[in-house]
Amino acid sequence: MNLFKSMVALCLLSLLSCSKGQPELTAEDLAGEKFSEGAKVKAPLGKRKKQKATVLEVYGKLAKLRFADTNIGWALLKDVEPQGAVSHPPKDDTCSAAVGDRVQARWSTARTFTNGTVDEVYGKLAHIQFDDKDVDWAVCADLKPMTESDSDEGGGSESGVSEAVTQCKRACNSNCKGAKNKAKCVGECRRACD
Repeated sequence: MNLFKSMVALCLLSLLSCSKGQPELTAEDLAGEKFSEGAKVKAPLGKRKKQKATVLEVYGKLAKLRFADTNIGWALLKDVEPQGAVSHPPKDDTCSAAVGDRVQARWSTARTFTNGTVDEVYGKLAHIQFDDKDVDWAVCADLKPMTESDSDEGGGSESGVSEAVTQCKRACNSNCKGAKNKAKCVGECRRACD
């Protein structure tokens, strides 16, 4: 019985509906621009400040974006400038991960997997709170379940790449701020991390 109560509490905390129905969209949800592929916006990537980006896809309350620094990530439409209009994700989209699951996921364009915890599920996407305190959305089909050996090592990479390498690659973006050719600088920086 306690397990059932815990599951109900998790559903409520994550603002998920435990039923098949979807919540009604409010006027505030529907207000905003309907983005199409290629739209130019400003949005945050994870916990970073807003930066220029191009819309690649709109999925319910989220937009998949390619940022000027070549990173790719998801942002809530309410956090995008100009604000985007929300819709429902397709009913058939599901996620095998649940709130509270420990998983391995890629952050943005990283090739390595990093350990994290699912803190929200939305259709085919899961919001991941990474162990390094960063956050991002990930496609559920790309998530890997974490094994006990992964959590013991603290690694976060199935390919054997250390957490230090992942951190190094993530820092390249800010290290190349102001570079004449930022994309080239970031690429060289990331290769040097290996």
